[in-house]
Amino acid sequence: MFAKNELVPFVNDLRKNVIGFDHLWDDLIHYPLSTLDSTFPKDNLIQLENTVIIEIALAGFSKEDISIERDNASLIVVGTKKEEEVDKDAHFIYKNIAQRSFKKRYTVGAEYGDIRARFKDGILSIHLEKEPEKETKQIVEIK
Repeated sequence: MFAKNELVPFVNDLRKNVIGFDHLWDDLIHYPLSTLDSTFPKDNLIQLENTVIIEIALAGFSKEDISIERDNASLIVVGTKKEEEVDKDAHFIYKNIAQRSFKKRYTVGAEYGDIRARFKDGILSIHLEKEPEKETKQIVEIK
C-alpha cells in the first residue's frame, strides 16, 4: 500500500500515459486513504449479459437510511445510521455487527443507463442495465 506522499508522484507519472481518465487519477489522489482499506459494507458485483448487479449487505439499515445517486461516471451509495442508545447496563462480550454510516463509490460506464434498486432482507440490489449500442462510427476531420 502506498503512503499518500508516494501515491501522488506515482499517479502523476501514470497520468502522462493515460488519456481521458484524468478524473479517475484525481479521485485516487484525493480519496481518503483510510477508506481505501475499508471493507464496510460487504458487496458483490455480478455480471450478466446486459446487466451488472451490485449487491450490498446492509443488516440493520432501512430503506430510509440509504440513498443512491448517479453523478456522471460515479454511482454513489450512502448509508446514514444514527448511533442507537444501548441500555447502560448492557455489556457486549463481542460486537461484530457494524452499523455505521458509509459512502461507497462505483465507477459506471456511460453504456449503463437504466438503474433500478431494491432493498429486501438486508440486501440492497442495484441493477445497471446496458443500453442498446448506438452508432459509434465517426469520421474525425483533421484541421
